[in-house]
Amino acid sequence: MEKVLIVNDCRLERKVMEDQLLNLGYDARSTDEYGCLQQLDDYCPDIVIANLTMNETTGDKLIAIIKGKRPQMKCFISSCSAIKLEDYTAQNVDAVFQTPVNLVELEQVLND
Repeated sequence: MEKVLIVNDCRLERKVMEDQLLNLGYDARSTDEYGCLQQLDDYCPDIVIANLTMNETTGDKLIAIIKGKRPQMKCFISSCSAIKLEDYTAQNVDAVFQTPVNLVELEQVLND
C-alpha cells in the first residue's frame, strides 16, 4: 500500500483529501507546511500532494526542497485554481490537479 502525505494549510481540505485517498486504498496522512519535512522523515511517504498556496510557502517551493532530498519521490501540486504542469517543471513537479477532485480523477492523477 502506497503512503501519501498531504500538505495543506487548510485543515478541512487536508481531511477531505485524506478521506478520498483512504477510500482509494492508500495509506494517507496530512499535515500543514510546518510539519511537512518532519513527516517526510517520520512517515516516509511514497507520494506527496502539496497545495499550491499556503500561509508561509507555496507547494512548488516545498516540492523543490523535497526533490532535493528525495529526487525519486512522486510530488503533486493541488490547487483550487486551474494550473498547468509546464509552469512547475523547474521544481520537478510530477503532476498538477485542480480541487475539488473526484475519486476517478484523483486515482488517474496518482497512477499516471
